[in-house]
Formats: sequence, C-alpha cells, structure tokens
Amino acid sequence: MKKYIAVFLMFFSILSDLIADDAFLGTRGGNVFPIIRNETIRMVKEEIRIVMDYDSCKVCCKFWFQNLGSKQENVLTGFPDYFKNMTQHSRVLRNFTCTVNSVKTKVDKMTQVNQYNADAAPEATEYNIWYCWTTHFEPNETVLIENTYVGEWGGAAEGTCSFEYLIGTAQTWNGTIGSGKVIFDHSKVASNLFVDTARYSDFPLRAGMGRAVYKDSTVYRFSDYLPKWNETLELDFMCFWKNPYGKTDQNLVEYPFKYRYDWRDKYLSKQTLRLMRNEIYARHGYIFKDPELQNYFMKQGWYKPDKTFDEQQINNFENSFISYLKDIEKK
Repeated sequence: MKKYIAVFLMFFSILSDLIADDAFLGTRGGNVFPIIRNETIRMVKEEIRIVMDYDSCKVCCKFWFQNLGSKQENVLTGFPDYFKNMTQHSRVLRNFTCTVNSVKTKVDKMTQVNQYNADAAPEATEYNIWYCWTTHFEPNETVLIENTYVGEWGGAAEGTCSFEYLIGTAQTWNGTIGSGKVIFDHSKVASNLFVDTARYSDFPLRAGMGRAVYKDSTVYRFSDYLPKWNETLELDFMCFWKNPYGKTDQNLVEYPFKYRYDWRDKYLSKQTLRLMRNEIYARHGYIFKDPELQNYFMKQGWYKPDKTFDEQQINNFENSFISYLKDIEKK
C-alpha cells in the first residue's frame, strides 16, 4: 500500500512541475462570501470593474445586499484570497480594502476559516486565506459593500495571459444574484483584436449570463443568476508585451503562440493582422508615415503620438510578436 501511495504522490509532484512550467494562475479574488451560509441576506446587485495594466490589474467591486428577514443580522463576511491544491495555486491579493456603506471597515486576515467557525460552509475550506469582517443588517436594510484589490496576471498553457474573477461564491447567499455586470477594461493595454475569443465557442455561457466584446472592454451581464461553486469569468489575451509563461526574454526561444494560434490566419484578414502588428508600435507613441494607419490610430482614445519614439522602446518579446504576425500575413 505504501508503494502505491508513493507512486501517487510522485505522479502529482511531476504533474505540478509540468503545470508550473506551462501555466500559472494569477490572483482569483471574487464575491463577498458569508463564512456561515446565510439564507436571509440576498445579493441584489453587483458591479465589478477590472482595469487591466501591463504588470497587474486593479479590481473595484460593489455589492448590494438586502436583509429579507424581520430580524437584525450580524454576518461574518469573507473575501477569498489565496487558493491552493496539489496541482495549482493562485497568487495573493495586494492592497485589499473594504468599506461598508462608505465607511472604511477593519478587516482581519484569516486562514482556514473552518477552524474559527464550526458552522463554516464546507466550500470555504478550499481557500487558504480570507479577508473577514462583520456586516450588520437592520431588517429589510440594503447594505453596500465595496472592495478593491490589485491582482496578478496568470499564464495559460495555450500561450495567453489571463485574468479571472470568481463569481461562484455568491451562491452561498439567499437565492440568485439579482443583477450584475463584470467589466474587463483593457483600454490601457490592447484593443479587442488581441482578445482570445476562440475559447468562447468551446465554453459557452450558462443561461442568464451574457457577454459582449467591445473595442476596449469585454463585459459580462447577468440577472437572476445562480453561479456554480468556483465558477469564474475570465479574459484571455494574446499579450504582446510579456511572455505568458512568466519567463524572461532571454529564455524565449520562439514565440509561444506558434502552436496554439495557427488557426488565426483562417479568419483574420491581412488588414486586421496589419493593424495588430502596428498597434504594438502605436502603444509606444510611434508616428506613422502611412496616412491610413496614422488616421486610424488617431481615432483611438488611448493613442498618444510621441515625437521622441525610439526603436529601443520595443522590447524583445514585442519584436518576437511582430515577427509572428508578419509570418501569418505572408501566408
């Protein structure tokens, strides 16, 4: 028996190393969560804005909760931070804040919440670290909880950078989420041309959830929605500015999208590929001699022409990406 256990543990050790080499989770913050499952308080609305930057993402969360009961409620409330198991783990949140009805609230950082509360929801044990506080509800009162934090990009084995928002813990309140939206604002980093939409057909949304891809953002909207436990909303990018595997430029042998994205030349026009390639320069303020390109980028709200532009501003990974797009154009 000991022999089988040893082999089992060795297998998971190897699997962990493989996953660590090919992919890693970023942060996985999410919904406010009652440590002890609550059937009286309902999440009537949530609004999430994820502002993406080149090195991290800032997340601003607003949750409206209503006490549907006739008694006062004091709810030990948590926000999941750190997730870890044998094959994957997420990164910790940074600069976490909490306000309740616009009043800054003291937050305790807890580990293994079931040790503190015998009645904690079983799912709570899946998270290693929690930010916790007590929220007071008067009968029929609606309370606004606001949380902010800074999260890290993750990397996918397919060669994309990704960021996740955990919506699933909302099922531990009363009934469905009344309404909500989650906005991935990527205006600072890239246009929608770089959003990986291929996976959308492989992973269709559940009933009650909708998704729209705009020029500078991707928005999920939902109403009367009951998410599954650990359900996440995610945005995946062909991130031209950094290696999705988290390695340095010196470790980059060939562009990692090569094997995953050969399908792109089947539906992206040559003109679209040209715009993608030149957007990398435009993000650095390059002024184009081609009037068509210059007019196109002048219409983009993020574009800031820079007369001092230097080719040295384009890093090794960006140059690799540009070469990759040129190769597809040639096909």
